[in-house]
Amino acid sequence: MGHSRSSTLISNSLTSFSSYYRHLALSTNMIDKIAPLPSLRKLKILSLGRNNIRKIEKLEDLAGSLEQLWLSYNQIDKLDGLTALRNLQVLYLSNNKLKSFDELLRLKDLPRVRLEIISALYYLSDAVCFHLLLSFAFPTAPRTFTLW
Repeated sequence: MGHSRSSTLISNSLTSFSSYYRHLALSTNMIDKIAPLPSLRKLKILSLGRNNIRKIEKLEDLAGSLEQLWLSYNQIDKLDGLTALRNLQVLYLSNNKLKSFDELLRLKDLPRVRLEIISALYYLSDAVCFHLLLSFAFPTAPRTFTLW
């Protein structure tokens, strides 16, 4: 089966049963871009781990419902595209390409999110990791991340 044929079948399946989806698991599918998902407005969990995604984008349609976003083992180096996800509670990001503590600061506007970053910071320097750990151990604001 060709790539375009399988993509069409997946697209048609998503449209046919979209009102029933609460958890969509698309891990390990060589996905390199996130497509808009307007028919999945009730989706609570989106699993896109172990793909080739470089950029978090086009998730606005899920802003009112998405509670968990699984993006571990991708190629993500920036945390753009998450601010609309006001109901996001869990964000899995381990084994990506985050290189700057500043990227994690982008999540400060998501007050409900628990961030799984045990190995998300693999590429960061020891000094940046130390700064990150200190910020969690001695928070200056009531809003903190949970490391688990």
